[in-house]
Amino acid sequence: MKKFLAILSVFIFFSTGYCTTSISDYEQAKRAYESRDFHTALEYYNIVIHKEENNIDAYCGKGKTQIELKQYSEAIKTFTKVIELEPNNIDGYMGRAIAYAKKSNPDHVKAKADLDQVILIDPKNYEAFETRAMVNFELKDRENAYIDIEE
Repeated sequence: MKKFLAILSVFIFFSTGYCTTSISDYEQAKRAYESRDFHTALEYYNIVIHKEENNIDAYCGKGKTQIELKQYSEAIKTFTKVIELEPNNIDGYMGRAIAYAKKSNPDHVKAKADLDQVILIDPKNYEAFETRAMVNFELKDRENAYIDIEE
């Protein structure tokens, strides 16, 4: 009986993943992103999204990666998906605002609208105020840019 319990314990230990050496696709994506291997990161984020179509973290990572690859239109679509899945997701609005602002033909009005939404959700988000100040300068709205800087 003791031998059976020992074998059973070993089986349970290995089958529950405690001793696994494989790294999840999501972790692979994050590691590739951190290593600035953006093409590989994008591949892994796409694999994760294919397996888990509502994985918000994977969509956010994919959008950030697309921004790094200067794929701004694709990033806008990706961050829009984040917002569809989770309407109050600050990362979705921030990412989309940055993508709008960095496009070859920037859409500062849409960027500002997304930043307004971030500030509505989180009134103490200083990164949003700082980014909106820069967008306001681009829109030649100096008065509101200075107000945002003071926030």
